[in-house]
Amino acid sequence: MNHALKNIDHPFVDIGHAGVTVRLGTKWLDLFGDGVRTVELWECSLAHEGACRSEGNSEHRCTYHGVGKLLGVWFGALRNLPVELLSIEHEPKSRTRVGLRQSLWRAYGADAGHDQVMATAIIYTRMS
Repeated sequence: MNHALKNIDHPFVDIGHAGVTVRLGTKWLDLFGDGVRTVELWECSLAHEGACRSEGNSEHRCTYHGVGKLLGVWFGALRNLPVELLSIEHEPKSRTRVGLRQSLWRAYGADAGHDQVMATAIIYTRMS
């Protein structure tokens, strides 16, 4: 398994539970279309490119949280994200449209939190 779903400073859903995470762009839509169905779950202290690692300095550390099974994806304008998916967003403060926009702004920058931005909602179950 060489695909990692990375969260920045917030955990994933509990083992056995379904969750949603919203990401900008089509990377996860494309991976799902290519048949990727399991991912490693990592919580990282900082956004970064490349592989996660559990060792590191105090400013950048990644914690392995197990494996997730991808159940599906939704793609469209952020304003059209179904409320059913928003309600199971894995970051509790992102379960409202305002909270999700704020989270995206923190993760991607000022242009990321507007309603017209194209996003992919990744629906997954945490297996371990």
